[in-house]
Amino acid sequence: MFFITGTDTGVGKTIITAGLTLTLRKLGYDVGVMKPVSTGDRTDAEFLIKAVGLDDPIDLVNPIHFKHPLAPTIAAKLEHPALCSAKSGTSLRLRKAIPLGQAPDTKKIFTAYRKLKARHKDGVLVEGIGGILVPLTKDYLVIDLIKELHLPLIIVTRPDLGTINHTLMTIEAARQRRIKIAGFIINHSQPGRVSRLKETIETIERIGRVPCLGAIPYLKNRTQINADLQDFISVICANLRPHLLKSVAHSGSRCIKKNPLSVPVGVVNVKSPTSRPL
Repeated sequence: MFFITGTDTGVGKTIITAGLTLTLRKLGYDVGVMKPVSTGDRTDAEFLIKAVGLDDPIDLVNPIHFKHPLAPTIAAKLEHPALCSAKSGTSLRLRKAIPLGQAPDTKKIFTAYRKLKARHKDGVLVEGIGGILVPLTKDYLVIDLIKELHLPLIIVTRPDLGTINHTLMTIEAARQRRIKIAGFIINHSQPGRVSRLKETIETIERIGRVPCLGAIPYLKNRTQINADLQDFISVICANLRPHLLKSVAHSGSRCIKKNPLSVPVGVVNVKSPTSRPL
């Protein structure tokens, strides 16, 4: 279905992933959710399962977990030194994605992913860890995982100063690997509002040549998927419609005949960021 990444840690990937999954399920899509790698605790994976109301085992949703709240490679080296035994030395720009199974322990991710796809006929929404160049093992990055899963990419970014640079760098890295980009989402994960949001969105769209799927304002209660958040997520789902139709057609689901995507009353679905309900 989709891979949800962020321009950084803490941009709101988990709340967006949960909101998208829950909204799609309410629209009639049989989709699951996955957080392949976590460190420190399993709070994100537990939230995804609970917020969406799934009964999938946490070891499928989150197949790789390290207890140390560190970057995956550092945590893996402390807990499982054998996972970091791959040879290194290739450049980010020139090397190709590592073939499935050659990166240490990534088989566990793909095994869980296949099982989740078998449980959910319309696909799985996968949330990454950090940004797309975060190393999962010594020679295997999040971007390698995205490439092998063959999923369209959704980028969650901040509204803060610097977001143009961070978002465009993420787009450029994905484009170098020929990863399909569905679009980006501006998420206000903290109170306050950046000035010139309209110009920021237009600049990213113009240079990056990818659409803004929506802008989500700061909502005080970020611990549950409330009605306000679902309204904004519904706008994003409507903008994702072309990708959804392709994904469901590929899965062979009958859901494509239901034509369920419509914007709820009171929520404007337009391309211009100035009309988004911020």
